[in-house]
Amino acid sequence: MVKSERLSRAAAVPRAVRSSVRRQELLDASLTVIARKGISGLTLADVAAEAGCSQGIINFHFCTKEQLLLAALDATLADYEDLWLERPEVTEPATAAAEIRAMIRADFHPRVASRNRIAIWVAFWAETPRVGAYRDRCAALKQRYRQAVTNLLTVLVRAQEAKADPAVIAESLNALIDGWCIHALVTGKIGASDRERGMLACFTLLAQFFPAIFAGDRDRLTPGAAA
Repeated sequence: MVKSERLSRAAAVPRAVRSSVRRQELLDASLTVIARKGISGLTLADVAAEAGCSQGIINFHFCTKEQLLLAALDATLADYEDLWLERPEVTEPATAAAEIRAMIRADFHPRVASRNRIAIWVAFWAETPRVGAYRDRCAALKQRYRQAVTNLLTVLVRAQEAKADPAVIAESLNALIDGWCIHALVTGKIGASDRERGMLACFTLLAQFFPAIFAGDRDRLTPGAAA
Protein backbone atom coordinates (compact mmCIF):
# COMPACT_ATOMS: atom_id res chain seq x y z
CA MET A 1 0.00 0.00 0.00
CA VAL A 2 2.77 2.40 0.93
CA LYS A 3 4.68 1.54 -2.23
CA SER A 4 1.61 2.05 -4.43
CA GLU A 5 0.92 5.42 -2.82
CA ARG A 6 4.50 6.48 -3.45
CA LEU A 7 4.26 5.42 -7.07
CA SER A 8 0.97 7.27 -7.43
CA ARG A 9 2.48 10.46 -6.08
CA ALA A 10 5.46 10.13 -8.43
CA ALA A 11 3.13 9.59 -11.38
CA ALA A 12 1.20 12.72 -10.42
CA VAL A 13 4.31 14.87 -10.86
CA PRO A 14 4.77 15.88 -14.52
CA ARG A 15 7.68 14.12 -16.19
CA ALA A 16 9.28 17.44 -17.17
CA VAL A 17 9.27 18.55 -13.54
CA ARG A 18 10.78 15.27 -12.35
CA SER A 19 13.45 15.54 -15.04
CA SER A 20 14.27 19.12 -14.05
CA VAL A 21 14.53 18.18 -10.37
CA ARG A 22 16.77 15.20 -11.13
CA ARG A 23 18.97 17.35 -13.39
CA GLN A 24 19.41 19.90 -10.59
CA GLU A 25 20.23 17.11 -8.15
CA LEU A 26 22.95 15.89 -10.50
CA LEU A 27 24.38 19.39 -10.84
CA ASP A 28 24.39 19.83 -7.06
CA ALA A 29 26.10 16.47 -6.66
CA SER A 30 28.70 17.41 -9.28
CA LEU A 31 29.52 20.66 -7.50
CA THR A 32 29.85 18.84 -4.19
CA VAL A 33 32.33 16.41 -5.74
CA ILE A 34 34.25 19.23 -7.46
CA ALA A 35 34.60 21.05 -4.14
CA ARG A 36 35.94 17.87 -2.56
CA LYS A 37 38.11 16.38 -5.31
CA GLY A 38 38.58 19.04 -7.98
CA ILE A 39 37.70 18.68 -11.63
CA SER A 40 40.51 16.31 -12.57
CA GLY A 41 39.55 14.01 -9.70
CA LEU A 42 35.85 13.89 -10.53
CA THR A 43 34.36 10.75 -12.05
CA LEU A 44 30.81 9.99 -13.05
CA ALA A 45 30.85 7.21 -10.46
CA ASP A 46 31.58 9.84 -7.79
CA VAL A 47 28.67 11.97 -8.96
CA ALA A 48 26.33 8.98 -9.10
CA ALA A 49 27.28 7.99 -5.56
CA GLU A 50 26.78 11.54 -4.31
CA ALA A 51 23.39 11.82 -6.06
CA GLY A 52 22.30 8.33 -5.03
CA CYS A 53 21.63 7.16 -8.56
CA SER A 54 23.15 5.05 -11.31
CA GLN A 55 25.58 6.34 -13.92
CA GLY A 56 22.89 5.57 -16.48
CA ILE A 57 20.74 8.33 -14.99
CA ILE A 58 23.63 10.78 -15.43
CA ASN A 59 24.14 9.68 -19.04
CA PHE A 60 20.43 10.16 -19.70
CA HIS A 61 20.64 13.83 -18.68
CA PHE A 62 24.20 14.59 -19.81
CA CYS A 63 25.75 12.84 -22.77
CA THR A 64 29.32 13.30 -21.56
CA LYS A 65 31.26 14.20 -18.45
CA GLU A 66 32.28 17.45 -20.13
CA GLN A 67 28.67 18.37 -20.77
CA LEU A 68 27.92 17.77 -17.10
CA LEU A 69 30.85 19.96 -16.04
CA LEU A 70 29.83 22.78 -18.38
CA ALA A 71 26.30 22.66 -17.03
CA ALA A 72 27.68 22.75 -13.48
CA LEU A 73 29.80 25.78 -14.34
CA ASP A 74 26.84 27.52 -15.99
CA ALA A 75 24.73 26.89 -12.90
CA THR A 76 27.47 28.33 -10.69
CA LEU A 77 27.83 31.41 -12.87
CA ALA A 78 24.08 32.01 -12.96
CA ASP A 79 23.71 31.57 -9.21
CA TYR A 80 26.44 34.13 -8.57
CA GLU A 81 25.29 36.58 -11.22
CA ASP A 82 21.74 36.56 -9.88
CA LEU A 83 23.07 38.28 -6.75
CA TRP A 84 24.09 41.46 -8.53
CA LEU A 85 23.34 41.58 -12.26
CA GLU A 86 19.69 42.62 -12.27
CA ARG A 87 20.22 46.18 -11.10
CA PRO A 88 18.55 49.28 -12.58
CA GLU A 89 20.52 52.01 -14.31
CA VAL A 90 21.88 54.33 -11.66
CA THR A 91 22.51 58.07 -11.97
CA GLU A 92 22.44 59.26 -8.34
CA PRO A 93 25.68 59.03 -6.31
CA ALA A 94 23.94 57.81 -3.15
CA THR A 95 22.26 55.01 -5.08
CA ALA A 96 25.51 54.10 -6.85
CA ALA A 97 27.32 53.87 -3.51
CA ALA A 98 24.55 51.71 -2.07
CA GLU A 99 24.75 49.38 -5.08
CA ILE A 100 28.51 49.01 -4.70
CA ARG A 101 28.07 48.19 -1.01
CA ALA A 102 25.46 45.59 -1.92
CA MET A 103 27.75 43.99 -4.51
CA ILE A 104 30.61 43.75 -2.00
CA ARG A 105 28.34 42.25 0.65
CA ALA A 106 27.11 39.75 -1.94
CA ASP A 107 30.70 38.71 -2.72
CA PHE A 108 31.33 38.00 0.96
CA HIS A 109 27.97 36.43 1.71
CA PRO A 110 28.28 32.87 3.10
CA ARG A 111 26.39 31.63 0.05
CA VAL A 112 29.29 32.84 -2.11
CA ALA A 113 32.30 33.03 0.21
CA SER A 114 32.14 29.52 1.62
CA ARG A 115 34.89 26.91 1.49
CA ASN A 116 32.99 24.71 -0.96
CA ARG A 117 31.90 27.53 -3.24
CA ILE A 118 35.37 29.04 -3.42
CA ALA A 119 36.86 25.60 -4.08
CA ILE A 120 34.48 25.23 -7.02
CA TRP A 121 35.49 28.60 -8.49
CA VAL A 122 39.19 27.87 -8.10
CA ALA A 123 38.77 24.41 -9.64
CA PHE A 124 37.26 25.90 -12.79
CA TRP A 125 39.70 28.82 -12.89
CA ALA A 126 42.59 26.35 -12.75
CA GLU A 127 41.28 24.61 -15.87
CA THR A 128 40.79 27.77 -17.96
CA PRO A 129 44.22 27.56 -19.68
CA ARG A 130 43.28 24.08 -20.90
CA VAL A 131 39.54 24.32 -21.53
CA GLY A 132 38.45 27.19 -23.75
CA ALA A 133 34.79 26.87 -22.81
CA TYR A 134 35.62 27.44 -19.14
CA ARG A 135 37.87 30.36 -20.01
CA ASP A 136 35.26 32.02 -22.21
CA ARG A 137 32.51 31.68 -19.63
CA CYS A 138 34.61 32.87 -16.69
CA ALA A 139 36.11 35.76 -18.67
CA ALA A 140 32.67 36.90 -19.83
CA LEU A 141 31.40 36.93 -16.24
CA LYS A 142 34.45 38.91 -15.12
CA GLN A 143 33.83 41.43 -17.87
CA ARG A 144 30.17 41.87 -16.93
CA TYR A 145 31.08 42.28 -13.28
CA ARG A 146 33.80 44.84 -13.98
CA GLN A 147 31.50 46.75 -16.30
CA ALA A 148 28.73 46.86 -13.72
CA VAL A 149 31.14 48.19 -11.07
CA THR A 150 32.74 50.60 -13.54
CA ASN A 151 29.34 52.08 -14.39
CA LEU A 152 28.59 52.68 -10.72
CA LEU A 153 32.01 54.12 -9.99
CA THR A 154 31.69 56.46 -12.98
CA VAL A 155 28.68 58.06 -11.28
CA LEU A 156 30.76 58.64 -8.13
CA VAL A 157 33.79 59.97 -10.04
CA ARG A 158 31.65 62.51 -11.82
CA ALA A 159 29.81 63.57 -8.67
CA GLN A 160 33.01 63.90 -6.63
CA GLU A 161 35.05 65.25 -9.54
CA ALA A 162 37.66 62.72 -8.52
CA LYS A 163 40.81 62.23 -10.55
CA ALA A 164 40.46 58.48 -10.87
CA ASP A 165 39.81 55.91 -13.59
CA PRO A 166 36.62 53.99 -12.71
CA ALA A 167 37.67 51.00 -14.83
CA VAL A 168 41.02 50.69 -13.05
CA ILE A 169 39.36 50.88 -9.62
CA ALA A 170 36.80 48.25 -10.68
CA GLU A 171 39.55 45.94 -11.92
CA SER A 172 41.54 46.45 -8.72
CA LEU A 173 38.49 45.69 -6.60
CA ASN A 174 37.78 42.51 -8.55
CA ALA A 175 41.42 41.41 -8.28
CA LEU A 176 41.37 42.07 -4.53
CA ILE A 177 38.28 39.90 -4.08
CA ASP A 178 39.71 37.08 -6.21
CA GLY A 179 42.94 37.25 -4.21
CA TRP A 180 41.02 37.04 -0.94
CA CYS A 181 39.20 33.94 -2.21
CA ILE A 182 42.43 32.14 -3.07
CA HIS A 183 44.04 33.17 0.22
CA ALA A 184 40.97 32.00 2.15
CA LEU A 185 40.99 28.61 0.43
CA VAL A 186 44.72 28.08 0.95
CA THR A 187 44.73 29.15 4.60
CA GLY A 188 41.29 27.83 5.54
CA LYS A 189 40.36 31.24 6.96
CA ILE A 190 36.79 31.52 5.68
CA GLY A 191 34.86 32.33 8.84
CA ALA A 192 32.61 35.29 9.53
CA SER A 193 35.48 37.41 10.86
CA ASP A 194 37.57 36.54 7.80
CA ARG A 195 34.78 37.65 5.50
CA GLU A 196 34.55 40.92 7.41
CA ARG A 197 38.26 41.46 6.90
CA GLY A 198 37.75 40.87 3.20
CA MET A 199 35.06 43.54 3.10
CA LEU A 200 37.33 45.83 5.12
CA ALA A 201 40.01 45.45 2.44
CA CYS A 202 37.48 46.40 -0.25
CA PHE A 203 36.21 49.47 1.57
CA THR A 204 39.76 50.52 2.45
CA LEU A 205 40.56 50.51 -1.26
CA LEU A 206 37.44 52.47 -2.15
CA ALA A 207 37.98 54.97 0.68
CA GLN A 208 41.31 55.92 -0.89
CA PHE A 209 39.41 57.38 -3.82
CA PHE A 210 36.08 58.29 -2.22
CA PRO A 211 36.76 59.01 1.47
CA ALA A 212 33.55 60.98 1.96
CA ILE A 213 31.52 57.99 0.79
CA PHE A 214 33.33 54.85 1.95
CA ALA A 215 35.48 55.89 4.93
CA GLY A 216 32.54 55.19 7.22
CA ASP A 217 32.19 51.65 5.86
CA ARG A 218 35.92 51.10 6.37
CA ASP A 219 35.86 52.47 9.91
CA ARG A 220 32.86 50.37 10.94
CA LEU A 221 34.72 47.22 9.92
CA THR A 222 38.07 48.23 11.42
CA PRO A 223 38.72 46.37 14.70
CA GLY A 224 38.86 48.80 17.61
CA ALA A 225 37.89 51.79 15.49
CA ALA A 226 34.86 52.54 17.65
CA ALA A 227 37.10 52.83 20.69
